[in-house]
Amino acid sequence: MKCVVAILAVALASQCLALPVNDEYADLIQAVLTYAKQQLTEHDPMSLPDVKDEKIQDENVNLIMSQTNTQLSKASTFTVEKVSTDPSTMSATVQLNIPQFIQSGNYEISGTAYNRTVSGQGTISVTLQDFDQTVEATLVNPDTSLQLSNLVLDYDLKSVQVSVTGLTIEGMTEEQVQQFITNDFTALIMGQKAQVEKLTAAVAQSKINELIAGKTLAEVVAWVKSQIHQ
Repeated sequence: MKCVVAILAVALASQCLALPVNDEYADLIQAVLTYAKQQLTEHDPMSLPDVKDEKIQDENVNLIMSQTNTQLSKASTFTVEKVSTDPSTMSATVQLNIPQFIQSGNYEISGTAYNRTVSGQGTISVTLQDFDQTVEATLVNPDTSLQLSNLVLDYDLKSVQVSVTGLTIEGMTEEQVQQFITNDFTALIMGQKAQVEKLTAAVAQSKINELIAGKTLAEVVAWVKSQIHQ
């Protein structure tokens, strides 16, 4: 789930190209979003990075999950609800909606949830319906080494559909496990919302800062534009 949110947070608002560019920050955002839109369109499904030993923790949840061979599909079926920039603070807000997208791949999980032992290894497919994403970003040091000083993510969704093989939950039959996944998974994901948003933002901010370190704003804009083919 974190991978999905991280990619969508950066990538899925390129319809803002119709907006006028009146500051360098807006120019950067539009260049990044154009490239991201291009990649999502041309690589559908898109392969996502493997996730190793990701901790999912809450008051009643203590799980470790790994994901491999993960792909994201239908991510380009989105509409942009709002894009705004403030050159004086080098900040921006992007709001978008995706009617449906799918994350699928292989997983391995272990730990406990609500006093039950959880374990499993197999395939998983997660379909998210009516996904709303808001991204708030602030940049600093445009003339020396551009960096993200703050990245805040917020998401909401209508429902989640999950298909999984090889999952075992203590005290549940295979039929009960499937019923739990079918009926309760949306509430479980929304219950982890704050943690997912915080951890995803931290990972995305770190990766972006590593990529652009040592480059000025103008250099970053030029580099991103050079990656866009006509």
